[in-house]
Amino acid sequence: MNYKICYVFALAFFDAALLSAALINNPEPLLVPCNVGDLECLKRSTELFLRQTYKGIPALNILPIDPLSIPALDVPFQGDNLVYLNKNITVTGLGPQKLEALKMDLRTGSVVLTTSADVNIHGDINQVFRNLGRTVAGHFWTYGRVLCTASYSYNLQRDGMGVEHYVVGPETTSCELVDTPVVSFSSQLAETCNDAFCPEGIKQLWKTNFCKIVEKAYVTVVHNIRAAAKVLPATAFFKNPHGNGN
Repeated sequence: MNYKICYVFALAFFDAALLSAALINNPEPLLVPCNVGDLECLKRSTELFLRQTYKGIPALNILPIDPLSIPALDVPFQGDNLVYLNKNITVTGLGPQKLEALKMDLRTGSVVLTTSADVNIHGDINQVFRNLGRTVAGHFWTYGRVLCTASYSYNLQRDGMGVEHYVVGPETTSCELVDTPVVSFSSQLAETCNDAFCPEGIKQLWKTNFCKIVEKAYVTVVHNIRAAAKVLPATAFFKNPHGNGN
């Protein structure tokens, strides 16, 4: 008996079983196959994927993104003299995000993906003024419209059955604010910054903190693309993964 062949078939069967189990109660596909340059088709496909996956699909290692929980995130400023210690963060609004641009370079195997979203965030925060030996703690609520961009590399690999899959490399994420985020604090922090009065310096710090949280959340969005690519064939994403025709 050729154990290598048995292993390959067992692995392929396992992937198929996972996909079937994940979709058994929802037969609608996760994606619409598009041509690489067809932005309108890609927008529809992105919206479909997010609608199908925003709650997470454990069998496919697709994680929830709306709501999305971040246990902790430290954001340092001024050479670590000031640190925002964000904890118990909840992010909502990534489920209905919209595709704004997708640049895919078939020669270099690279992707730049940009989406827009109206994001709401709340959580606990400690503002640590290390040079003053002072910490101000409380709760925050904030929302704003953002452009999220992820850049990553990819390549195509065949599985044991000869089916091509995308392999998504490590990502870098960035956040651009469309407008200044609205922020409210609990009473302990309200004297630092509130809706009626927020010093310009603190306002700039908060913009950075807001975007750092969004960038952290967006890592999970790319993780879900990577997880889907491991199970779905490349042709589920694009009609011709090698780019003949657009």
